[in-house]
Amino acid sequence: MGLLSGLVNVAKTVVKKIISNPFPFPGPGGPLPSPVPWPNPGGTLKKVLDMIFGSGKKNDELAEDTGNTDSYDMNNAELNETIHINKILDEYKRRIEDKIDLLEESCINESQEYFNYLIDEMDKMEEKYNIKINTRRFKRYIKDIEKEIRGSSKRHISRRVSLADNECREILAMSKGERKKSRMKEFAKEVIKETLFELSDSIKVITEEQQDYLDDIFNDKIDEIIKNNKKKLSEVEEIEELIDSNRKDYEMKKSEINLTIDICQLAVKEIKL
Repeated sequence: MGLLSGLVNVAKTVVKKIISNPFPFPGPGGPLPSPVPWPNPGGTLKKVLDMIFGSGKKNDELAEDTGNTDSYDMNNAELNETIHINKILDEYKRRIEDKIDLLEESCINESQEYFNYLIDEMDKMEEKYNIKINTRRFKRYIKDIEKEIRGSSKRHISRRVSLADNECREILAMSKGERKKSRMKEFAKEVIKETLFELSDSIKVITEEQQDYLDDIFNDKIDEIIKNNKKKLSEVEEIEELIDSNRKDYEMKKSEINLTIDICQLAVKEIKL
């Protein structure tokens, strides 16, 4: 049971690394960490996050473009002004989405790596303890996470970096200058952080469901192993009882033989006398 318990703890730890705050950032509106801390499942994701929150010249250029535009009021603007603003916002979205694409792929790869590890451990348990574990559901979870992650972040970015968003319109309505440029840079970072939280929540829902399933599997299989061991123990006890019974029979037969020998020897002595 010690080895099995250790394996269970290892597997649960791996799952919890994904579940417990996979993106350890402050809530929206909080300070932006630099460099981004990562609790060490994989270095790839950390590099992507550091790159996203690093100082990007292209984002600075886009923020400068926005900061240099005159105050924009969607209700009173000329058509050419709206077209120009939408061009800037579309480019802003594209730059953010390029980074988020890298993050999504990294999250998918990290998730696949951990779930594949769990499946390998399940296969080892099957072989070692002679029990059957259905790993197809785990493979389905991998596909569910991939489906949930891929493209979901872009929908949030499209909603936020647009004229339909109140905060975005408020920034565009500001007079041009450094304050407007700074607000736009912070707005972009805030949108990315919100996207990360949404992404984290999506993964968490699936992995918590998977964690419950994993707990059920371990509990069932531990009971099965205990039951099998009890059965084997019972068989061993039966064999021991049989051996013990045979030993008693042997001792009884041996006693009978010895008694017969003693009688025969006594008879021989009497004949000699």
